[in-house]
Amino acid sequence: MNDIDKLINGAIQSGQNKTLLRQHFETRLEFLGITLNQFMDGYEMNFRTINAILDGNFKYLDPVSILKIANFLRVSSDEILNECISYLPIGTQMQLEDLKKRTFILDNFNLNALKKDGIISSIKDYGHIEKCILRVFGLRDIYEYAELDKSHGLFSSIKANLKDPRPKKNFKNKALKICNSITNNNPYEVEALKEFFPKIRAYSLNAENGLIKLIRDLFKLGITVVIHPSSSFSGARGITFEANGKPSIVLTDIGKKYPTLWFTLIHELYHVIFDWDDILSGRLHVTDDDDFMSDKEEKANAFAREYMFPRNRMNEVLKNISNPIAVKNYAIESNVHYSIIYDNYCYDNPDQYPTYSRFIRIPWHKLQFSLLGSLSHSNSPEEFAKYYQNKIFFN
Repeated sequence: MNDIDKLINGAIQSGQNKTLLRQHFETRLEFLGITLNQFMDGYEMNFRTINAILDGNFKYLDPVSILKIANFLRVSSDEILNECISYLPIGTQMQLEDLKKRTFILDNFNLNALKKDGIISSIKDYGHIEKCILRVFGLRDIYEYAELDKSHGLFSSIKANLKDPRPKKNFKNKALKICNSITNNNPYEVEALKEFFPKIRAYSLNAENGLIKLIRDLFKLGITVVIHPSSSFSGARGITFEANGKPSIVLTDIGKKYPTLWFTLIHELYHVIFDWDDILSGRLHVTDDDDFMSDKEEKANAFAREYMFPRNRMNEVLKNISNPIAVKNYAIESNVHYSIIYDNYCYDNPDQYPTYSRFIRIPWHKLQFSLLGSLSHSNSPEEFAKYYQNKIFFN
């Protein structure tokens, strides 16, 4: 061993506390039967850079050198970087963990949407943001959100080009937490739901209490239905998934239209009847661009439209569509609320919406208050579950 090798090896071995990375490196040199000087020549690295990496000194680190050491030790660059991080002062490690959390939050949450919905009051204070997210989504740890995001469900959404998937996933994940917090001891049988189905439309006639009564009756059939305020930028009308082994549906008040609530509920009940096995198996994913998903949604939409007010009946009422009294009488005879007839008509004839919007956007503040009380986006899943258990399902 020449004098230069002795000097370098002496510097490396000085001090009593060697890092695990340094021990691994020295063992590798010994195993291969080469000196540090030979390594530096072969890998075109200088002593200062090698020493910095082995000691976890970020001041002299560069990506190429890390990759060289990783290749020599036959490990990944991430393993070396993580080892280096472990040697940093605790304060620096905490700063890096805080940056990691901030990145996770930005990856999974649209801060502008959270602020618009009143969940957060600042988009700059990440301590405040994390605290609010933990409460609103019922999380013990911010990274627990990633586990929620692996679950599946079937969405009903408005037709819109939503470039940001985060708000929609936020809604799904909170909906899942809400329904998993609700206890429904009633057995679910698909045949019982099919037998009950013809009665559903008539509940819509009572704009103040009909939907609440229906939700209670569905609960007795083992199906949990909850209303949540519409989330900004999500475009979600509702979602169906499995919670505690039974169907769970969460509807939103998107558009603040009474007919939309009914259309969405029937849409989701279609999934309960016809797509339940797919939901249980996780074959359906929340992806608007997925062909399989689009086909399912189109069928659910067509079913909901036809069930609430069939097209053949619409053809019969068209000649009197401008006569509200005649339409309301026809609606009573058809066991459906008149706003649903006008909503379907305007869907087919968008230019007529300004003329008939007053018959679609009926006042339903009492129903809305009964369904949500003082609940808002800021309430936790447990608070939603408690309200529905005490005020809706068993009232």
